[in-house]
Amino acid sequence: MENLHSISTVRWHDPMESCLLGHCGATRLYDSISVMFYHPSLKNRVDTYNFKTCQKYKQQGRAHGHLPEREALILPFEEVNIDLIGPWKVTVAGREIEVLALTCIEPVTNFVELIRINNKAAEHVAQ
Repeated sequence: MENLHSISTVRWHDPMESCLLGHCGATRLYDSISVMFYHPSLKNRVDTYNFKTCQKYKQQGRAHGHLPEREALILPFEEVNIDLIGPWKVTVAGREIEVLALTCIEPVTNFVELIRINNKAAEHVAQ
């Protein structure tokens, strides 16, 4: 039974089936899984996978250039990152509810606020 969990976890992350990690290779697959899960034979299980197809589809050379340097912010609320998330369907007390939200993240303090909204129309979000 102990190998069953490691096998199903590796299969869920399997680059051939889900492409969840984008044809990553053994090292990245192991690193990604080991962040959340531990199993004594996980490394061996990942190493048994055949990554030839992943390597076949991987682009050669650099995929992108350098990112521009980022200015460090020191004052809270000098900048706020805002985004919309959802819709998600969740079941609460037997009722299915659709959830949409406005997210606000202040990058200096990492303060996060989620505000539930009824729709993603600009007029509604602005209110």
